[in-house]
Amino acid sequence: MSCDAFALCSLRNFAISTLIRDSTEAQVLNKFQARQSTRLLQWMPQLLEFSIVVIVAFGFFIFSSLYAVLHELPHAPINQTHLQSLLYFEPIVCLALTALLWARGWTLEGLGLKGSWRDAISGALLAFGAYVAYFALLFIVASVSESFRQVAQQTVLINSQLGLGTVIAVSIVNPIFEEIFVCSYIITSLNERKHAVFAINVSILIRLSYHLYQGAVGVVSLIPIGIVFGYYFARTRRLWPVIVAHAIFDFAGLVAYVKL
Repeated sequence: MSCDAFALCSLRNFAISTLIRDSTEAQVLNKFQARQSTRLLQWMPQLLEFSIVVIVAFGFFIFSSLYAVLHELPHAPINQTHLQSLLYFEPIVCLALTALLWARGWTLEGLGLKGSWRDAISGALLAFGAYVAYFALLFIVASVSESFRQVAQQTVLINSQLGLGTVIAVSIVNPIFEEIFVCSYIITSLNERKHAVFAINVSILIRLSYHLYQGAVGVVSLIPIGIVFGYYFARTRRLWPVIVAHAIFDFAGLVAYVKL
């Protein structure tokens, strides 16, 4: 082999070994940085995690509802634009927050998302029970309060120009988003340090806070639903029946307003 050929061969081998070494070092550095980031997330205080999840998931809706109530803004019914905005917002936020919780050590089973075919039946029964509780409370309040009865008659919660595809999509996306965080996460997180009753009450309070824009009728209807859903999950640790029940509520409440 000539000197020039030997030199070229040596130079090529050196370049290849350098590229391999740099690539290996980059992979090791990336793994180290990922491990450090995960370690930092795992060391995050529980209260900070709880605050991030609640604020990111529901902060905007809570602020909007409180602002509407405090400034006595006219009631705006749910419409097509409102529902479509949920289909953009909720999946993105859900993915971001579940990634955070996964890095923090949460699992699908820990959130009650390990399901079975029986959950559909349980969800239908749960929806029926929640409907009974809802109509019972609505009847009692309307019987006692004349002003509430008048408000209920005048309240229009939903605009009658909804698309069927939007209604179906929202009836799937919204129950998954809401119940993962307002029911499963909040109750599970607080139940580790507090009594289950406290955790359920906080869940109901947060659920009500971002539905205040629906007025008195919406708030009264959500109290029994929050109690039934919260108590069921706290007792069974199964979330899919709650999601199914919520989906039934959403679809039944919206489909009557679909534009034909």
